[in-house]
Amino acid sequence: KKYHSETNTRIHLLLDSSASMGFGGPVTKFRYAQAMAAALAYLMILQQDAAGVVLFADRILRYLRPKATMQHFRDVAAALDAAKPQSTTDCSQALHRLAETLKARGLVVLLSDLYDDLDRIRLGLRHLRFKKHEIILFHILDHRELAFPYGALTEFRDLETNERIQVLPSAHRPAYRKALDAFCADLRRECSNMLIDYQVVDTSTPFDQVLAGYLAKRQRLG
Repeated sequence: KKYHSETNTRIHLLLDSSASMGFGGPVTKFRYAQAMAAALAYLMILQQDAAGVVLFADRILRYLRPKATMQHFRDVAAALDAAKPQSTTDCSQALHRLAETLKARGLVVLLSDLYDDLDRIRLGLRHLRFKKHEIILFHILDHRELAFPYGALTEFRDLETNERIQVLPSAHRPAYRKALDAFCADLRRECSNMLIDYQVVDTSTPFDQVLAGYLAKRQRLG
């Protein structure tokens, strides 16, 4: 099935490689997003679109320019497989840098848990849209981040700062869920205003199901 259109497209897959993406289990958010990025690159190259990958954390860690060959897909897959979560998040920096670097219009696919300031994310997305790029945003979250199912007194550790805090989850669950829902709603509204396709992805859902459902929706909308 065609993913985007009959014409060749340049696609940049932006994979958040910051330390917070290392959370989750049995599959971390990072491994899940790696698999999604590899599958998307394969599908795009198969239909003769040029796919590239950008690995970022607090800066751009690696950039493979889009190409439309299977040898390039092997290079993309190897780069994705070798990547490890590291450092802190600066999603907006990567978005601004890409907007300034890319000369031709294309499709930008962002896979991230978006643990960054919403205003900074918004500015980065606006920069890319100003340059006329189409954007798809997969908001990757572990099921426990969405449901916050913890019961007993629990110590939480920030994977990026190593800060630790003990919390009684039952006392904070309503406020946590409210804050997360508000963040996602604000982001969805901002994306809608900028004509950006936004989707929350729960890592407890097999990624092939997520992609199959999403690609079917894209084809229907045509």
